[in-house]
Order: sequence, then structure tokens, then C-alpha cells
Amino acid sequence: WATLFFVHVRSSKLCARWDLEDVEAFMIDLDGTMYGDLSRHSASWSGFINGAQDFHHFLARYGIPFVYLSDSGAKGPEGVDAKFRALGMANGIGRDRAWTAACGVADLLGEIAP
Repeated sequence: WATLFFVHVRSSKLCARWDLEDVEAFMIDLDGTMYGDLSRHSASWSGFINGAQDFHHFLARYGIPFVYLSDSGAKGPEGVDAKFRALGMANGIGRDRAWTAACGVADLLGEIAP
């Protein structure tokens, strides 16, 4: 998946409403956009990217529709929620906020082999 849109937050004023007037919803890639895992790149850091939690809370606070996307087939929405909780977001994101490759496979199988 490609990152379709991401706002880097630098101040307490997250974003003016007019900045989002033409945006109806956000589709947000996870790895490298919301969180990183640099351990696979010979480093030891893993966690939320600066501003990612603020961006999540901003969208939720203002009722802006969004979904997190992952091309991983290893985890479903529950796994994404668990990852957010493990990284320190106490309330997680909920199952309805993530769409993974596993979801796509499950939907396809449900259509072709009910």
C-alpha cells in the first residue's frame, strides 16, 4: 500500500478546518507512516513515528473518517489494534479502523467459497 496522505504535526494547533475541507476520509498506511520497525535495518528503535498519535487523536476527535491499511497477511484488525496498544496507545484503535491483506483474503474466500 502507498501512503495516500499524512500530516506531520509540529504544534498544538494540529490543523485548521479549512486545510481539510476537500478531504472526505483518510486511508493511512501503517508501517513507516504511523509506526516504524527499524530493527530490521540494524537499529533497535521501534515505535510510533513523531506526530502519529496526535494525528490519530485529531481524526478521532473531529469525527473525520479514516482507516489504517496494512499489506500484511499475518495479522487481521485485531493484530493491528494489539500493535497500537503494545506501542502505548491505551485504547487501541478498534477493529473497525484497520483493513489488512488478511481481510481481503477473507472477503474473497467468502465470495468464491461461501
